[in-house]
Amino acid sequence: MENNLKETGRRQFFKEAAALGVMGTIGGGYLLSSCNQPNKKKSTSTYEAPVFPEKAPDGKVLKAGLIGCGGRGTGAAVNFINAGPNLLLDRTPEQFEEFLRSAIVWMDQNPEQTTRERLITLYAWNELGEGGYLVPTKGDPEASYLKIVKKITSEYSRKTKNKK
Repeated sequence: MENNLKETGRRQFFKEAAALGVMGTIGGGYLLSSCNQPNKKKSTSTYEAPVFPEKAPDGKVLKAGLIGCGGRGTGAAVNFINAGPNLLLDRTPEQFEEFLRSAIVWMDQNPEQTTRERLITLYAWNELGEGGYLVPTKGDPEASYLKIVKKITSEYSRKTKNKK
């Protein structure tokens, strides 16, 4: 017997898993039961169901942002991390640096919408005394995010001094 199951890549795996989730959310039961109409002419087309491997195939690192809170966010995070190798959840220092740079570019392009001091507000709530702090954490013991803040502010400071 020939195996007609096709291999799926990691991106295709997540795409098809998301499509299946959307179908269930918008009423997969209704869609499936709507096929049961006795007077309706039956379609002769075929449908090839996607193959969902137990784990996503290995490959280059895929990044995902965590959206949600409480059990939904935590559950989504656990599902994503358990879906295969080389899967990175949430933000990365590179994405954070890109965000800071894009904020500065936005202020340059929209001076009428910025404060005179050209402030970018960074807020990190780590439950340290119920306040907001930017601090090294177990997940970032090298303080990558703080080093990026220093790097960007130093570059910006030099840039503005050279303009004067």
